[in-house]
Amino acid sequence: MQQRLGTIDALRGIAALSVAWYHFTHGSTLLSQGWIKASGNYGWVGVEMFFVISGFIIPYSLHKAGYHSRDFGLFVVKRIARLDPPYIADILLIIALSYVVTFVPGFRGEVPHYTASQLLCHLAYFNSFVGKPWVNVVFWSLGIEFQYYLLIGVLFPLLVERRAPLRFGFLALLIAASILIRRYTLVFVWFPLSCREFWSSNARLA
Repeated sequence: MQQRLGTIDALRGIAALSVAWYHFTHGSTLLSQGWIKASGNYGWVGVEMFFVISGFIIPYSLHKAGYHSRDFGLFVVKRIARLDPPYIADILLIIALSYVVTFVPGFRGEVPHYTASQLLCHLAYFNSFVGKPWVNVVFWSLGIEFQYYLLIGVLFPLLVERRAPLRFGFLALLIAASILIRRYTLVFVWFPLSCREFWSSNARLA
């Protein structure tokens, strides 16, 4: 059993609180302009903190587990088992509440409408690729995370290539991709965040 890294858990907590505080202070009109609302101005950085954490902890875990390309299927299944239960429960809760709230006296919003294709795309974290709206807009970051899991599972053997020129050359290609591919719903644009941590840890792992 792998030993948990207390620092990583603490960073996850800080990131989660930052994002929650940002949405609390900026997600409604209940708060007027002032120091309380201003205190959440940079809470969105918590999302990028999660990307940085993944950039370190996923390759670190794969390295500790002696990961090989043949382990890709098991790796993806484990990621799905970790993400999907709370993710699907959240989707179902949001859908249920979006219909229940329409029965509240004085409701003035729009009656929710979901399509089968929209909901099915959630199961593959695919909405951003096909332009389907997420039932909760913040799920876009899970889409980025899942893309990262798929790519790191495929590319990890190249990233730990023992020949340093090939290893760092490949990292340079990933960073180049982040510069050339500027679509924010794709993982490439976020590579500088994950690669920065992997670059520093890679030298220690090699």
